[in-house]
Amino acid sequence: MPRYKRTEFDEEETSSMASMAVDAPMVVNPTSGFSRTDGTQVRYSPGRKRNFWERASPMEKFLMVLALILLLLVVILSAVLNSYSGSQPVKVVHISSTNGSTSVQTNATEYCVTSACVTVAAAILNAMDQSADPCQDFYQYSCGGWVRSNPLPDGKSIWGTFGKLWQENQIVMKNVLGL
Repeated sequence: MPRYKRTEFDEEETSSMASMAVDAPMVVNPTSGFSRTDGTQVRYSPGRKRNFWERASPMEKFLMVLALILLLLVVILSAVLNSYSGSQPVKVVHISSTNGSTSVQTNATEYCVTSACVTVAAAILNAMDQSADPCQDFYQYSCGGWVRSNPLPDGKSIWGTFGKLWQENQIVMKNVLGL
């Protein structure tokens, strides 16, 4: 009798299939399975059908749970944003330009008239070139006044608001330090 290396089991001399009569004819019985003419029966059970969740791999299960969590998060965030957006009134501003004059109409009754708001609004209006057509050259319309009042200094390849502020800060620091 051969012995297996990792077990204590001995191999049997005869196989379990050898004891069955192989040549015996079989009769199919749809309710109870196969039956032999010698009286032994072989039962066939198709088993329980597995549902979608049982057939899914662990990665698919993880991704489905993640997708459901993200969907729930989107629904909750959209509900929260919808509740906040309903409390704020919508302000509509109508801007019309005729013959070089611009008129602004709004449904809001409050205007910001603090010194900071007026200063920023004046800076924006000074940076605009209202004589340019915004449909043809929007850059000239929105920045033409600033480009005209702040020409490119000698030795500079680019010039913008940050460069201008840096230069103004350098002048202030030189004056403070007395250099």
